[in-house]
Amino acid sequence: MQGKLKIGLFTIAIIAPLATWMFFNYNINSSKGNDVNFIVPPLKEADIPVDKYVISNDSSVEIKRQTGTHIRIKPGTFYREDGLPVTGQIDFNVREFHSASDILKSGIPMSICKERMEILQSGGMIELSAYNQGQKLEVKQGKNIEVDLAGYRSPEGYSLYYLQN
Repeated sequence: MQGKLKIGLFTIAIIAPLATWMFFNYNINSSKGNDVNFIVPPLKEADIPVDKYVISNDSSVEIKRQTGTHIRIKPGTFYREDGLPVTGQIDFNVREFHSASDILKSGIPMSICKERMEILQSGGMIELSAYNQGQKLEVKQGKNIEVDLAGYRSPEGYSLYYLQN
C-alpha cells in the first residue's frame, strides 16, 4: 500500500506544477492575444537540448539513437518553401521527451482542445526540424519520415497527435 501511496504522491508532485504552469501560461498569453499552439520553455536554461545531425537530401539516412529511437529518411524527402532546390548539407535536429519533467521543461502545450479543458497524457514525444542554408525545410507531399519512437510505457490507451509549430 505504501508503494502505491508514494507513486500517487509523486504523480501529484509532477502534475500539480505542470497544471499550474499551464494555467498561468495560458492566461498570460491569451490576454496578449497570442495563439495557444506554441512551445515556450518556462526556463530557457532548463530546456531539453537539441541533438544535431548533418544529412543529405540525396541519400537514405537511418539514425539509431541511444534512447532506442530509430529515424529513417528517404532521398528527396525535403523541400524549401522559397522554391530553391535543397543542395548541400541539411541540419537535422532531434529532441525526445519521455517524462513529465521533459515535457514541462520544454514548454510543450499539453491541451488537446483550444479550450484547454482536456490535458494530454503522453507516452513519449519527438521533435524533428530540418534546415538548409538557414531555410526551414518541409516534408514533400507524398513523402514521410519514419520514426520508431522508443517507449518506456505500454502504448495501450494512447493516441497519436501531431503538432506543427
